[in-house]
Amino acid sequence: MASNSQGQPSSGGLLETDVYRNLITEGTAALNAAPPPQLEVPAIGAPPNFPPGIPVARKIYTNWALSLTSPSQWVATPANEADCVTLANWAAAQKWTLRPSGAQHGFSPLLIPNGGWNTALLVDTSALQTMSFETVDGLPAATFGVGVSMDAATEYLEGLDNGGTSNAPGYGFQNYPAPGVLTIGGVCAIGGHGTGGPEAIQLNGCLSNLILSFNAVVSDGNGTYSVQTFDRNNADAPAMILHLGRAFVTQVTMRVVPNYYLQVQNSYPTAELLFGTGTGTGSFQQLVQEYGRVEVIWYPFTDNPWVKCWSVQTDEIQPQVTGPYNYPLANNISLAASLAIQAGLNLLPSSTPDFNKVGLFTTQTIIAPAPGTMNGTSRDLLLYVKNTTLRVTAIGYAWQCNHNDIQPIVNGFWTKYNQLLSSYQAQGKFPMNAPTEIRCTTMDYEQDLPPNSLPPALSICNPANSNFDTVCWIQSLTMAATPDAYEFMQELEQYYIDTWGPSAGGTLRPEWSKGWAFTNAGPGTNQQVIQQTIPQLFGTSTFASAKATYEKYDASRIYTDTLLNLLFPPST
Repeated sequence: MASNSQGQPSSGGLLETDVYRNLITEGTAALNAAPPPQLEVPAIGAPPNFPPGIPVARKIYTNWALSLTSPSQWVATPANEADCVTLANWAAAQKWTLRPSGAQHGFSPLLIPNGGWNTALLVDTSALQTMSFETVDGLPAATFGVGVSMDAATEYLEGLDNGGTSNAPGYGFQNYPAPGVLTIGGVCAIGGHGTGGPEAIQLNGCLSNLILSFNAVVSDGNGTYSVQTFDRNNADAPAMILHLGRAFVTQVTMRVVPNYYLQVQNSYPTAELLFGTGTGTGSFQQLVQEYGRVEVIWYPFTDNPWVKCWSVQTDEIQPQVTGPYNYPLANNISLAASLAIQAGLNLLPSSTPDFNKVGLFTTQTIIAPAPGTMNGTSRDLLLYVKNTTLRVTAIGYAWQCNHNDIQPIVNGFWTKYNQLLSSYQAQGKFPMNAPTEIRCTTMDYEQDLPPNSLPPALSICNPANSNFDTVCWIQSLTMAATPDAYEFMQELEQYYIDTWGPSAGGTLRPEWSKGWAFTNAGPGTNQQVIQQTIPQLFGTSTFASAKATYEKYDASRIYTDTLLNLLFPPST
């Protein structure tokens, strides 16, 4: 494929059509010629003595990334908190486990292992839809059932009257993840985040840190499960508000802020300027210091990353977008098209560089031309990823640092990633066929929270050093089932550990919702990383304390799975 000096396709839209059409045509033909075997639901036994009145059904489970599958998983749908209590006491009596389940949008096997678990019951939290507004200590807050989506929560908050405390309508969160389908419960369980820098209200860490109080289904001293309300200053709250699935939180009250206007601007600098060793104008570090809210989307085998910089605006700037999800071309890729593209790339792996150059070119010319800007409320500009985008899986890590030390992190990543791409390409292998995303947030500050509100114990944003004020998040994507992807991710992860792990500064953290602890078998399978590296990164005493808290409130160990059993092994 011919390209110009910046790695962009030189044939315009026609090339875009040719590359995608060829991949979809070849991939569809390959799928039709040898379709994957249809998963059949095995006739395993029904949950014994299941409580009446709560719907339960056996279903095939597949996560959004198509990387984890269970051919048969029982799913219950409680109508309210009382049903959740009933299920917990049933599971304890029958020696089953409960896996509260929201959007199922994660990439690591924290919910259930690949292949499933015959005595695990998924608990569909979609009916837990409480939404209300209140003030706590004179500051705005909102209460949500854990089944409420980020879409619904932000729409509700924006529709409230903020009494003129800002020019933008209603309330919102300071920052949050881009997919609106995610549930409040899922986001808080793993420390979901967005991108944000220092502002007057220091709530730009993870969303779990916004929790003021919460309800959880926990065991008492006799092993009976019931709903208990925890305030944020409870000594056990730091472990429970970000629990990775080792607890069942049903409702949260969270700090919210008066809504605000944003403007986002696109640019496409050279990768050398953005990721090189320099820290001057145009470097990633300089952009983060200037804007705070910065996101980089870098397509492999290209030299001009897509950079989005958000700036807070006091007043409304016209024209305003009419709602969220303003990248329709990227957000309307059907499951059939994703599967066909994946099959096409597996059949024609050498087309991977062209595929990514087309992706960049399409972004530059159609999706987000530079120096174009968009204006809108926080909700409209921070929600921009739908479920109907290209299905990908991920390796995700984060680094704690001072804002003056960001550049060596992104430079080290970029240098190593390119080396690995070249090494694999020389062997005729193309394991990474989707972009890398890079963002920053602040730490989990305690300002604007009730007194004695300690950060979530297992939050990546819980500062290990008083000099740290920034978290740099890097996730690298590829389509599931791409040959050699897990081998590549294992090599990249080992580089991270060797360079920033426990014996080299310890600033590294796994991004809980993404893939980590890789072997060739996939994420969550490297026992050394799970049982040694990760506890050392967070502090073995922190892990021990969190483990003791989970055992205190889950006497029958009903909230666990195989990965969590390795992270938090039973005491006896």
